[in-house]
This record gives sequence, C-alpha cells and structure tokens, in this order.
Amino acid sequence: MTWSNATRVLIHIGDAPPHGRRFHTYSHDSYPDGDPNGLTAESKFERHILFATKKLKINPHEPDWTTHPEKTGKLLYYTPPKTLSEVKDEYYFINSKFIEQDISFKVAQQPFSIGAERFAYFALDTSLEQANKLVIKEYQTLK
Repeated sequence: MTWSNATRVLIHIGDAPPHGRRFHTYSHDSYPDGDPNGLTAESKFERHILFATKKLKINPHEPDWTTHPEKTGKLLYYTPPKTLSEVKDEYYFINSKFIEQDISFKVAQQPFSIGAERFAYFALDTSLEQANKLVIKEYQTLK
C-alpha cells in the first residue's frame, strides 16, 4: 500500500524533547545535529503522512468538586455472576442484557493518569444522597 491510498496509519513513538539544536539548547543531547538517521517531520509531510500530536497535562490531585458542573449520563452495567458456573459460562456476558441507569456526576477537567489506551479522570457520582468517588476512563483519540 502506498501513502497515497485512503487508508494509512503510522504509529510514531518518540521521545521528548526531540534531538537537535533547532529544538533546544541542552548540552546533554546525544544527537545535537538531529536524528542520526536523518528523519524529520518535514520528510513525513513530503510523503503525505498526516502527523498529529496531542499534549495533555496530568493533574494527580482530586479537584475541588464545588467548582465543577454536574453532568448527566447513562451508566451501563451487567448483573454480576452469582455462581462459579456462571463465571465459567463463556456465553454469560454475551447473552446478558445491559442494565441502564440514569446517573448524575462531576468529572475532573484533566486526567490524573494515562494508560496505554485510555485517560483516567477523577469523577464523583452525585446521583445518591452521599456522593461516591468514581474513575471515568476515556479512550485516547487524535482530534
């Protein structure tokens, strides 16, 4: 498949900061003249590789919930298995129906952690008399 085809995906894992004096003045850069193989972002653009990055600040502290607006949504869950045979049943979750529940919640603006695929946010279930702490996860996407 050539890069001119409609479907093309390149997963680029890079370190930060990038190598080279054009990006910084650190004296401890192992490659002050840039990538030792001559790779540049410009060369990717010339090959019509669409390149996007996303920088996200992590905030490890639980927020002040009084400053966050309340949101509403739907919580979907299964009835947990009650017996060992239900746990072993490969069709238990396939044949189970989701239970849907309305929920009111507050969610932090910044994630407190990033996993391999998802961002993790502090959240608060405000549906009940006493609020319950939650973690809401969002899949990482390029926007």
